[in-house]
Amino acid sequence: MTVRGGQERGAAVESGKQSQERSRLLIVEDDEAQLRTLTAIMRAEGFEVAGCSTASEALKNLERGGFAVAVVDLQLPDLPEEQLLTRLRAVTDDVRVIINTGYGSYESARDAVNLGAFAYVEKAGDPGEIVRHVHRAFHARLRRYAEDLESAVAERTRELREANETLRLEIAERKRAEEQVKAHQHRLRSLGAELAVAEEQERRRIAVGLHDNVVQTLALAKTKLEGLAARKSSAQISQAILEIRGLVDQSVHDTRSLLFDLSPVALYELGFEPAVEALLERIQAAHRLATRFRTDGLPKPMTNDVRVVLFRGVREVVQNVVKHAQARGVGVSVGRDGETILVEVQDDGVGFDTEKTLSIHDAGRGFGLFDVRERLDYLGGSLTIQSEPGKGTTATLRAPLVPEKACPEGMSHGDSSASG
Repeated sequence: MTVRGGQERGAAVESGKQSQERSRLLIVEDDEAQLRTLTAIMRAEGFEVAGCSTASEALKNLERGGFAVAVVDLQLPDLPEEQLLTRLRAVTDDVRVIINTGYGSYESARDAVNLGAFAYVEKAGDPGEIVRHVHRAFHARLRRYAEDLESAVAERTRELREANETLRLEIAERKRAEEQVKAHQHRLRSLGAELAVAEEQERRRIAVGLHDNVVQTLALAKTKLEGLAARKSSAQISQAILEIRGLVDQSVHDTRSLLFDLSPVALYELGFEPAVEALLERIQAAHRLATRFRTDGLPKPMTNDVRVVLFRGVREVVQNVVKHAQARGVGVSVGRDGETILVEVQDDGVGFDTEKTLSIHDAGRGFGLFDVRERLDYLGGSLTIQSEPGKGTTATLRAPLVPEKACPEGMSHGDSSASG
């Protein structure tokens, strides 16, 4: 904008200069009386007049510019006629030159016209003739100026039209690119959500297989070992059986912990809130971290997709508290706001710089939260985190519930499943 404004101001100055030039007349005459007379006549006609009496002064004035018309006497003391005409031609491409001489001849008139003179006038004639030629010269100069201006305007208009067309094409191309980016982003989110669902289904399948096979087999082995231990046996055999039973007990415990991490049974059999409460109990037992759970008791029907992503989000936030917050306690509250479920996770830890930590480039802790945010956003929910160093952290997860009118019979309590 600055450059363009400068160009426009420069054009305005140049236009004002050219407007001034269109009324300036140079009279070159070595006869002082004749110079005064011509000057008075031309000023009376409304022209701005400058005069000089030598060829060198005339050429200097014309080289400097600023004159539209020049009335020149060919018989000047400091330069022969032929050289004067040649020199005038070299410096007067944009000036109308009228030759005004008292010693005219056919040859000099011919040479003057051939060298670009606008008119050739003899001093002995009618003074009105030179006045008419001067007016004609100014009019011709004005027409030339108008034509040049019109041509410049046409050229500028063409350039602007081309620039506008180029800009229109660039804008259209940019819009297409933005639409493609948005489409790709939507597709990536969609694929991410589908991947999360598929992953959870696979986790669930593996968890069910482990529960139905490994855990049941271990439980049966434990029962049989207990039966063997009850029989009369040597102390050595009884001790071995007890040790084996202990190992089986530990395997059952480890397998059930793995099942919870893999796909908590409570999430599917009891619902979201009991699963979160069970998660907090496990965190408290494993890490000596005080936990608390609150719920408003309202029904919160949700789809399987929302339930899985929301539970993963809560687990990710709580695990971050355990790993990074140095907190003494963490609390989770679950409530309903219209057709939305709100889950708040608060801790009394050291807090952090949210802008830095939640960056996608922070693989240590930020990427998990970024992933949760993307999943919730795709499902119509959100994740917001408020934290300051030394002031703890509050994470708020929001997700849409199944509208009451869309709930099948039997979904009015808790967060009973909705197929999705």
